[in-house]
Amino acid sequence: MYQWAATLTSSGQNMPFALPQQVDRTPNGFKMSFLQSNDENGFESVGDIVAELEELAGGQSALLIKGYGDRLKFLVDLPLVMQTMPGAIKLAIDACKN
Repeated sequence: MYQWAATLTSSGQNMPFALPQQVDRTPNGFKMSFLQSNDENGFESVGDIVAELEELAGGQSALLIKGYGDRLKFLVDLPLVMQTMPGAIKLAIDACKN
């Protein structure tokens, strides 16, 4: 899943995005931040998608996908990112089976 998120903007398939993105690994998944410039000539996150694999009782696991940020509902790139995610999840599951 991290691979999908990290290459989403560089594959050319889904470009261009209105906002730059930053993808960071987390211990059990990834965090994708949608960025905008700030007053210090840098960037700040205006919304994040966090995907984490969490262990459940009985040895099972679940992929939890959460959105954070008070401006998340206004991010024009969010629908496109979310539309491509089911295919990435299916590929990740298939890869784990083999």
